[in-house]
Amino acid sequence: MKYIFVINPIAGHDDKEKIFKRIASTFRLIDDEMIIEETHARGEAKIIAERYKNEYGSDCVIVSCGGDGTVHEIANGLAGSDTPMMILPLGTGNDFAKKVYNKKKINVENVIKAFGLYNGK
Repeated sequence: MKYIFVINPIAGHDDKEKIFKRIASTFRLIDDEMIIEETHARGEAKIIAERYKNEYGSDCVIVSCGGDGTVHEIANGLAGSDTPMMILPLGTGNDFAKKVYNKKKINVENVIKAFGLYNGK
């Protein structure tokens, strides 16, 4: 399985370098591939999601790394497909992620740990 991390570098206030070092260490423990794509303009997350959806279909997971805008773009790019999406909430408000995870505050570290659990490791 390929995990495509679509990062909005201007979303939120978290130390993204620290977060992605933790993710990379988690991926060293599992057999899946990690690909990082950084957005540089509005609408680019949708284009990235569409590209991987068309290339890999359900053999990849698109991970939204940003706020509600990034989630919205990726969801639009994946609409009508069987390509799964995961949310790593790194924005300021993260309203959509709060609803999905049913939490008022989301612990990003717990979301990262789920990668290993998801793969049974």
